[in-house]
Amino acid sequence: MKIASKTSLMERVTVGRRGCWVWNGALSKEGYGVLRSGDGQRPAQRLFWESFVGLIPPGHRVLSRKVPGCVGKACCNPAHHRLQGPVVVTELEFCKLGHPLAGDNVVVERRKGREFKRCRTCRREAWRNWQKQHSLGKADSRVAKEKTGPGADPRPSGRKSRP
Repeated sequence: MKIASKTSLMERVTVGRRGCWVWNGALSKEGYGVLRSGDGQRPAQRLFWESFVGLIPPGHRVLSRKVPGCVGKACCNPAHHRLQGPVVVTELEFCKLGHPLAGDNVVVERRKGREFKRCRTCRREAWRNWQKQHSLGKADSRVAKEKTGPGADPRPSGRKSRP
């Protein structure tokens, strides 16, 4: 995509007291500035970086520097952002408790459209603990129902009734 001119981009921001360039245009559902172009939407932070700093290498991302007083997601000032290199995804060899994450000890779970690996041993133990907690709750409720059945004293124990 053709890099937008600096003047056309600066017409779309308001310069704040702390040096933030607050995007006045459309925002994504996450709150980031976006600019619509012929090939879809482009993040405003990337456009400003490309116009004021230079091209972004493939696989790199523009991230906030967390400058004190910065407005955050709507800020487009390249001085308030940094480049992050490509993220290398490494395979975990062991879970947090030291069980090997290989072969039959790996379970692939899907939550909210995302896949992730989980240790089968830890998953089984978590399920057993959950069952124990919930089976105790059922036993306690049965005992409570027996005490509050027909003919039982409706007053809480330990209280005396008034004459």
